Amino acid sequence: MDGVGPELKKRANQLFRHNLTGILEGALRSSNAQFEPSYILDRVGIRLLEASSGDSGWEIFSLDYIIDAPLNAIIHVDSISKYRIAFHMLWRLKRVEWSLTIAWKQHTMFSHSNRAYLSIGFKSLLHRCNLNRAMMLHVINNLCAFLMFEVMESLWISLQHKISIATCLDDVIIAHDAYLQEVLVKSLLTPQNEALNMQIQQLLHIVLRFCNLEETLITGLITMMMIMMLMVLVMIMMIVMMMMMIIMIKHLMMMMMMMMMIQIA
Repeated sequence: MDGVGPELKKRANQLFRHNLTGILEGALRSSNAQFEPSYILDRVGIRLLEASSGDSGWEIFSLDYIIDAPLNAIIHVDSISKYRIAFHMLWRLKRVEWSLTIAWKQHTMFSHSNRAYLSIGFKSLLHRCNLNRAMMLHVINNLCAFLMFEVMESLWISLQHKISIATCLDDVIIAHDAYLQEVLVKSLLTPQNEALNMQIQQLLHIVLRFCNLEETLITGLITMMMIMMLMVLVMIMMIVMMMMMIIMIKHLMMMMMMMMMIQIA
């Protein structure tokens, strides 16, 4: 996420597939995926969705996996669409989690380096931001844990068991289709749970807005402090210049008095 995050913040029309592919290859090499066989890793790719007006890279990015015969008999077109629905939900959660972590890092670095220069009002504001972010991160972490362990992992174990006792290809297809459908149901991604899913999406949108506002706040405070430091430097320079001018005037007056005394003598 740290590698692809800055790239996906760009506008959708500013993304280039070769840049994202390079980041993906680097991520695969630096994770446990590097131990997978090459015929698996070579099938992983980038898929960019059709962009709408105002979309960023986050909205159009998707991972893709090339399926050919004989696997396409099990992972058919309908299965791939269900995998993409589940992926987009998990991807959005990871985006929100990453955004909260980045906001926490920025907040911590700024507070530790500038706390002595902040007023009580700004300290109180940053403290409230910290508390709200902690509560948001708690909710997101619990939601991620629920989907990854209570849904994905438990259903994956069940699928492995069904495949191990399957007696024909039809049994494998039925078990896989049932697995995907149950993933969508338990992840609240079916039309029957559309209202609840919309509330979750609104919650994630609010968290992202909070992260953007906090980033704007930190950037504004840094800019304000830089302006104040520049003003202090300008004032110091003006004071120094005034002192130098006073010294020069004193020297000139002394020289003029000496010249007058010499003329009188």
